[in-house]
This record gives sequence, C-alpha cells and structure tokens, in this order.
Amino acid sequence: MALIPDTSREVVYALTWWLVLEGAGLLALPLAFRLFRHLPDRGYALSKPLGLIVVNYTLWMLGTLGFLRNSWGNILVSSVLCLVAGVLLYRQEIGQRESRGETLLAWVRKHWVTVLASELVFTLAFALMVFYQAYDPDIAVTEKPMEFAFLNAIVRSERFPPYDPWMSGYSISYYYFGYVIVATLAKFAHIPTNYAFNLGIAMLFALTASGAFSVVYDMVFVAARARVRTRSRESLRKVARAAIYYGVIAAVLIPLVGNLEGALEFLHANGVGVTVDEQGRIVSHHPFWDWIDVKNLTTRGTVSGTWYPTDGWWWWRASRVIHDKGLTGNDMEVIDEFPAFSFLLGDMHPHVLAYPFVFLALALALNLLLSTAAPTEAEWWLVYLCLGAVGFLNSWDMPFYYFVLVVAYGLNRYAHPDLASRTLIERALAKREARFLASAPWLRQVVFRALEMGAASVILYLPYWLYSRPRAGAGILPNLFNVSRFSQLFLMFGTYLSVLAALLGALYAELWKAKRVTGRTLLRQGLPIWAGTMLCFPVLLLLVLVPVVLSPSMRTYIDDALANPQVQQFLGSQTLGSLLGVSLRIRLGLLPQQFRALGLSAGPWTFVVLSLFLAAILLWFARTVFSRRNEEHLGELEAPSSSLSFALLLSLTGLLLIFSVEFVYLRDAFGTRMNTVFKFYFQAWALLGLAAAYGMYEVLEGRQVHVVWRSVLGIVFALLLFAGLLYPLGASINRTNGFAGPATLDGTAFVARDLPEEHAAITWLNENVTGHPVIVEAVRGSFSYEHARVSSRTGLPAVMGWTGHEGQWHGLHDEIAERERDVNALYGGSAQDAVRIMDKYDVTYVFVGYLERAEFGNAADKFDHFMDVAFRDGNTVVYKRRGK
Repeated sequence: MALIPDTSREVVYALTWWLVLEGAGLLALPLAFRLFRHLPDRGYALSKPLGLIVVNYTLWMLGTLGFLRNSWGNILVSSVLCLVAGVLLYRQEIGQRESRGETLLAWVRKHWVTVLASELVFTLAFALMVFYQAYDPDIAVTEKPMEFAFLNAIVRSERFPPYDPWMSGYSISYYYFGYVIVATLAKFAHIPTNYAFNLGIAMLFALTASGAFSVVYDMVFVAARARVRTRSRESLRKVARAAIYYGVIAAVLIPLVGNLEGALEFLHANGVGVTVDEQGRIVSHHPFWDWIDVKNLTTRGTVSGTWYPTDGWWWWRASRVIHDKGLTGNDMEVIDEFPAFSFLLGDMHPHVLAYPFVFLALALALNLLLSTAAPTEAEWWLVYLCLGAVGFLNSWDMPFYYFVLVVAYGLNRYAHPDLASRTLIERALAKREARFLASAPWLRQVVFRALEMGAASVILYLPYWLYSRPRAGAGILPNLFNVSRFSQLFLMFGTYLSVLAALLGALYAELWKAKRVTGRTLLRQGLPIWAGTMLCFPVLLLLVLVPVVLSPSMRTYIDDALANPQVQQFLGSQTLGSLLGVSLRIRLGLLPQQFRALGLSAGPWTFVVLSLFLAAILLWFARTVFSRRNEEHLGELEAPSSSLSFALLLSLTGLLLIFSVEFVYLRDAFGTRMNTVFKFYFQAWALLGLAAAYGMYEVLEGRQVHVVWRSVLGIVFALLLFAGLLYPLGASINRTNGFAGPATLDGTAFVARDLPEEHAAITWLNENVTGHPVIVEAVRGSFSYEHARVSSRTGLPAVMGWTGHEGQWHGLHDEIAERERDVNALYGGSAQDAVRIMDKYDVTYVFVGYLERAEFGNAADKFDHFMDVAFRDGNTVVYKRRGK
C-alpha cells in the first residue's frame, strides 16, 4: 500500500498550501499579538484564522463595492493591507508599553515551546488529514458537488457577490464566505480546485485542532499559573507543560473523537448481545439493542470477520443517533453530526467551513473575560469583524457566540466595574445614557456594548445580508412530540456530560467543605433555580405556540394535522388541548403501552438531567462569582478562576443549545426539528468539548480531589476517550477500503478513471473557456452527482442545477420548475425550441454526454445542424453557439 500520494506534484501542492497558511498566520501575527494581549499564548495559533478573515474580508468588501477585482494581484493587495493594519496596532502597543515592553520577537524567544507545540498540533493535524483525504478524495457523494460548484464559481467570479453556478443570472444566496476563503487560497497558491477541495478539508481539520488547542491551553495556563505560589522559571515550565497537555487533549477530543455510538458498532459487529448461526448470520438480538434504538443498527446481517465493522456505511449511523418517531410510529430523520463524522465524510459545507473560526470567537470571549484594561476602539472593531464573519460563514452560529461574547464581557465588567469603555451609543446619547440603569453602571455598559456588537457585526457584512435571500420560512415552532431519549443523548454527548458531572461534583464538594453550600442553601436557592430551569423552556414552548395559533397559515397547518385519521386515533380528539396533553405525557413517559411500543414515550430523564446540570452551574455562579465582590471572607474556598468561569459558561451555553431543541425548533424547508438539532448539536460539541478538556485538568490536577477518586476518574476519562477514538479508526478504514491505493488528492480522478470522455470534455472547458458563459446540461432534483456535474466541475453557470437546493436558497419554485421544463425541452424538443430557450437564457455552450444521451436519446444530435462543435471525444460533445 502506498503511504503518500504517488505524484510529486501532489506533495508540492500540499506543502504549498501549508506554507500559504503559515504565511497567513505570520501576516496576522502582529494583529493577533495586539488583539489577544490578555491571553498567555497571545493568539499565536489563532493568527492563521484571523489572517484568513481579515485578508478575505478586505478582498470581499472592496470587491463588492467595485474597488477591487477577484484576482491574484488584489489578494496580494489585501494581504499587504492586513499586514499594515497589524503593524500599526502592534507599534501602538509597544509605544504604550502595554505588554511590559516585551516585543513580538522577544515573546517568541521566551515562549518558543508554546510556539512549537502550536505549530506541531497544526502541522500534524494537517498531515493526518491530507493522508486520509488521499485515500478518500472523490468529490462525488452527499453535497460535495454543490460545494465544488461554489468553489469553482468563486474562483471564476471577478466580482462579489459571486454568480450562482446552478441558476444562471442569479448570485449565490447562501453562506459563501468559507468558499471565498478556500477559493482565495487556491487562486493565490495556483492550485487547481480539484486538489484545493481536499486540501481545504485538511486545512479546516488542522485549524479546528489548533484552535481548540489554543483556547484550552490559555484556560489551563491561567488557572495553573494562579495556583503557583512562586513564579520561578521551573514552576512556569510546569504550568506550560500542563497547558500543552490538556490543549492536546482538546485538539484530539473535538475534531477527532467520535460519539459513543461508534463503540456500540464495534460491540454489535463482533457479536456482543446477538445470536449468530453457523454462517455468522445474525438471527436475534438482546433486548438492549432494541432499547437503545439506534436507527438501522439491528439491520446488520452478519457479524464482522475482523475486529472492526465491515458492513457498508455503518459509520453513517453515528450521525443519526437521535431517533425521532411520528405519532404513528414512523421514523423521522434527525441529523446529529459531529466534527469527526463531518471531516471523515469530507463535506465542505458551511457548518464545517465555519468551525475553525468559532474558536477564534471563543478566544476573543476569553480575552475579554481576562482583560485588565479596556479594549481600544480598534480592538472592539476587530471583535465585531470576527463575530460578523461567523455569521457570514454560517448564519446559524452567530447568535450562540454573540451570547458567549456578551456574557464573558459582562462577567469582566462585573469583576472590574471601573474599567472605562464607552460605546458609540453612549457617546451619541451623552448625558442621557447615564439615567439608564443608573444603579448598575457596569450593567448599563454591558447592554450598550451588546447592542453595538450586534449591530456592528451585521453592518460590517451588510452587503451579504442585503444580497442574501431567506432560505426558509421565518419563525420558531413548538416541538410538541419529538423528545430525545436520554440513552440516545448520552450516546451523543456522554463523554462530555461525564466530565462535566465530575467537575461539578468536585466543585460542590469544595463548596460543601467551605460551608458555602448547605442543605438549607440547596432548598432556598438551588431548588428555585432548578424549578426555574425546568419551567423556562416549557414556558417558551407555550409562548411560541401563541403566535402559531394566531397565524392563519399555521392554524391551518394544525387543523390539517388534527384532521389526520391516524393522528385522531392517537389523540382521541381534535383539540389543541389534546396536543398539549400528549406532549406532556410523552415527556413524562405516561403514554399507554400501545404507544410506548411505537417508541413515542421518551420519559422524563432528558428533561430532569439537563435541567439539573443547568441549575448546578447557575447556583455555582450565584454562590461564587456573583457573591464574591461584596464578601471579604470566603473560608477555605479557592477563588474561582476566570478559566473555570469560562468553562462553565461554555457548558451552560452548550447545554442550553441541547435543551432548547426539546421544546422549540426553527422553521425551515424541512418542516421538522431535523436541521435545528443538527446545527445546535454541532456547536454544542465545540462548547462542551472545550469545557470537558479543561474540566479534566480541574478534576485530575487542579482541584483537591481524593487520590482514589482522581484515579478512578482518570481511568473513566481514558476509557471514554478510547471508546470515542474507535469511531474515526474504524470509519477511516471502512471509507478508504483499508487505505488501499492508489492515493491521490485529485477529487475528480474517479471521473478520469470511469468516464474518460467526460473528463476530457470538462478539462477542455476548464482550460479554454474564460469568464462565465452560460451552459446547459441535464437537470434533476438533488443529491445526484451525475447531474449538474459539468457546472460543478467547471464553475460555469448552468441554466439549472439541483432544483431542490435552489428552491431552498432562492425560494423561486415556479421559475425553477420552468427552467427544468425548458432544459428538458431544449434537449428533447425541436431545434426551434432549443434556439428559443438558448436565447431566453443567453446560453453559449450545450453539453451532451452519456447522461443527456441516456435521457434524451438521439434528440441531442440535432445540435450538429445549428451549433459548432467546440470539443468532441467519442459520444461526448461540447457545442458552442455560432457567433459567441
């Protein structure tokens, strides 16, 4: 088996991509050194994503305003502007002596171990994913053709917003900033997009690993340094070693470790809890497998002949752990992807493109929390720029990290009320703003800063928000029936919840020992907080239900649902009250046996456990952080570090995301909570993963945990990590066919192998057609890599691509249907129809390949009579309109 890509050109491409990323980091290092001046690592590892944002924002904004074209030279101009901005801010810091006179070079020399560790994490992660992608490079399945189309279209686009490659005459109406970043790197490095796609996946994986490493490194370093009595060189080395160790755990835990379903796959595939016959066929299952109810797990026909699962696409089930059922017992799709699944799948979708940059936003929040000096105006606008970029990368994520940033800033202002930091709003209101929240000026500043942050992060990217069309119906809908079973939720987040439970146990043991928490405290404060957390989401559900009932369209939807005979059989009546009653009984596990047998009764455990976690975190904040400022004597209680507060803030946010989808979901084209669970869980993984990596430090080294408990918990954590690592190990073997060669980073190599004529035609288009003339090819709905393959692999705008996706993005369903009819008429109708349709859409090229001939037969030969043959190879022809 070949261990590296078998051509020197591909090795050069990978090294070039890595060097360009290193260059982006060095370019933004002065900027990061200033911006992250309160973090121990000064944002070194985060300089790469910061540089990518600043350079691409400059190119995109100036290109959108018409000042720059999307070209290699202007990428260089944007890079120089980034460097100049960083140097100016850096010189300002050195001039003000805010870094204790320590220059950037002096800091690097002093902290070379940290720099080396950061670079090793990034480089090893990049190399690991390049190696994997070389054995699984095909840009073929799931939504890869769509992502490849966007990447190619942006490389070809001269202006922003880029044109839509699957609906000629329109611009992309999607979160496309991530594709701009990858396209810019490909264009600057002169790397073809069929290689850049896979190198981009490797980059995203490496940036995620190094981002997680950086945030946890800083958290552990701050906490460990606070516990050191003497600041000797040796003691600081120990602090750095601990920070690096747990930073590496975070770099493995978040992007590489899978959920616990992977371990179940290994057990089931090896015959645990199943009965097999002499041929190895599974004939029966232990009731456990039906109880855990992972969708399609029990459909495996035979046990594996090796130590890992071998049945096709078994790894897919881990992304469908949450198993919702309809009122009639029918299966409902729910997506619960996690990073290891997404990276192994190799989808360059916005949720993956945005992932490295959420760690940049979280590092900014930690930097705000640790601040001992008010940020300058320039620093604030960089914060707004990074938060706005998260919205442009994947709009779902922006509110979550806005919340973390605002709360982190609020905690800092509460602890340091004298830090002056006036917003533009305060300056505009002048003296009148002082009347607002006069008794709590720190809270007033937080409110004004939150308003400015939200507005500025949108205004900085206003062209995107103005050009972008809504992709789904607006609003929030109540989730009445689909409740996650706790057993399935534990399969998804069990590793993180276990660490969080251990951390909270250690914290409350200290509170109890210091007499900061007693039985009376738990009754007087803990019980009301728990009751509040239990009630807040049901109340939210009811509040959401009110406008739904008042809306005529939604009332019609509810009436239609109630009129369904199967629903009536389940409810026993046709009233809204019966809906609410069933919703309550599902959550309490009180449904009759015939409905529990359908898998509809989730029970109360998800509700109880999540609310207990939330209440425990809120009570800890109430008894420590928010009671500390007015108390001088705290007994034996250790001062809560900012790192611990930040870890619990991350936990709180992640748990809120998980808990919220049990009661509400965002209305979209899918009509269920499927997409909301997907988007919320994916971010909860990052938030809880960082908190868990830091929590391991607190439990195993930071807190005064008994040595026996510490040993037991260390073993438990190690076993959980091992169980999670089984997933990427087995899935990578399955997807790469045991890493059997030949290895290549060319995402279209399979086309050259399987369809050489089409590959030759597409190569000709890429090499000979400049600009973005309109093409025509066969049309179908979605998720068919055969259809829209020419526009996907060239970036040339087609009259129509995947109709289902375009309907989600643009919402122009009538026009999309008309375009599909026109394309079919162009191929299958008369020459006169073809000419009329080509005039209608300003078509230049018509592609006729195996797919068009299979669908339209000899009718495609009519183009020989009135079009020029631009390229022909066997039965594959590229026709060009005469005079164009």
